[in-house]
Amino acid sequence: MMKIKCLSAWSVLVVSLALQMSSASASVGKVLYTFGVVTVETPAVQNLEKGSVLDAGHIIVTGPKGYAQLLLDDGTKIAIRPASRFVIESLEMPAAEGQPAIGDGKVLRASFALEKGGFRTITGRISKRDPAAYQVSTPSAVIGVRGTLYTARLCTGDCAGGSADGLYVGVSNGAITLENGAGKLDLAKNQFAFTADFNTPPEKLLAPPASLNDEGLNLLEEEEEEEEEASEEEATDEEEADEEEADEEEGDAEEEGDAEEEGDAEEDSGDAEEEADAEEDSGDAEEDSADEEP
Repeated sequence: MMKIKCLSAWSVLVVSLALQMSSASASVGKVLYTFGVVTVETPAVQNLEKGSVLDAGHIIVTGPKGYAQLLLDDGTKIAIRPASRFVIESLEMPAAEGQPAIGDGKVLRASFALEKGGFRTITGRISKRDPAAYQVSTPSAVIGVRGTLYTARLCTGDCAGGSADGLYVGVSNGAITLENGAGKLDLAKNQFAFTADFNTPPEKLLAPPASLNDEGLNLLEEEEEEEEEASEEEATDEEEADEEEADEEEGDAEEEGDAEEEGDAEEDSGDAEEEADAEEDSGDAEEDSADEEP
């Protein structure tokens, strides 16, 4: 009995370590910003903050006034609105064209799930290489893309303005598809759609639904743009400073070179004068010797 217990404990330890190693090897991105209460379930619940590392399997949870901005390793950006649960199921891409592998790096896949709330996203390299490799699962439909910027919101009795429960989507750029058990709908730029549940066909909307509006997401993206601009300005200032320093060093080098050349010229001039004096002395000596001869 003791031996069985020991083996059982050892098995649990091995499995736990294997899971930790798997999680550690599956890092897929980082957090750009958080505002308000934002946590991650790993499955342990931890506070999420700027710079936190994201792994496959993480569930991002925002509080009633919480926002999160994520940057994944393939360049995908995801802004998550308040009262949301967003799952990073898998993000993988084999190494190619000088780019390192992402996640486990075995297949091309970007798989997410929206369990509650909503988000806005700009898709990255994985969906550009193979749109079929990208999907976001929701209780009402599966979202596919063809390289795009879009917004999604899942209403479950928490959307203001009398919005019906279900999934709302809007495309700002590119194209997406909504597919569920009742049908499939393609959406292009500036088009919107709604589907109540997985057994109701998706339908286009004539106007942008109020449920997709969120000034917080706009402010979050504006803040990111301002920081990117500040970072670019800082990089430009550093480049200009490096160029000025290089110009100064080049100028100093030129001055040193001019001084050395001037010194060499003076030395050459001095040597020439000494040679001339020597020749004059030699000539005078020869004249004196000629004068002394009878």
